Amino acid sequence: MTKQGEKIRFKYEEENYYNSDFSQKLYIYLSENDDKTILDFIKNELDEISTKKKERARIFNLNDDDFYEYLIINNDRYKRIIEESIDKNETKILIIRNSLENEKSFFKDPTIFDRKEEFYKRKLLENQRSLKIEPKLKNKIQWKGTDLEFSELVKALYESNLISPELTQKECFSILKQAFGLTDFDQNDKLKQIRQRTKDKTKLINTLEINLNKWIEKND
Repeated sequence: MTKQGEKIRFKYEEENYYNSDFSQKLYIYLSENDDKTILDFIKNELDEISTKKKERARIFNLNDDDFYEYLIINNDRYKRIIEESIDKNETKILIIRNSLENEKSFFKDPTIFDRKEEFYKRKLLENQRSLKIEPKLKNKIQWKGTDLEFSELVKALYESNLISPELTQKECFSILKQAFGLTDFDQNDKLKQIRQRTKDKTKLINTLEINLNKWIEKND
């Protein structure tokens, strides 16, 4: 059991397990929630862990009769024992006398949740730091094109896995908007306009290709 205030250290195998579990759950979460980000996922997991810890504490603090009722509702083994017993009151007394303390001790130690909570807190801090943009230059880069052109460029980079593949599309847009000094806009609306094009489907990409070729072919 981790002592209060003691820094949690993860063993190599334990951290690998948490990272693997994290990646699998994140993939499912983002697949089912297009408008959510990795930060939303981490905060959601932390909320669930907090809820489970509170529920375990509530169960542990139940009196014997209430904890007995909890057992026979949630534990199939005890439920079966009660159902098959002839004298249910006597069986209840025996369960309370012989098994209750041992069963209740399971809810006393919150270590597993403390460790999982600490892992997700570190993930939250790590991702918050990675998303934080510190302006190092007095003169920021400014985007001179339209929001539609910007959306085309970012989407092309994102679909090509050329920018931070661990980030969601929403996070990529948010970071690059800040980097280029753009005011916020609905990129989903712009991407919808791009998909509705019937000709010149990649206007900006075509323009970039033309101008790059001009530079390549230009005689110095």
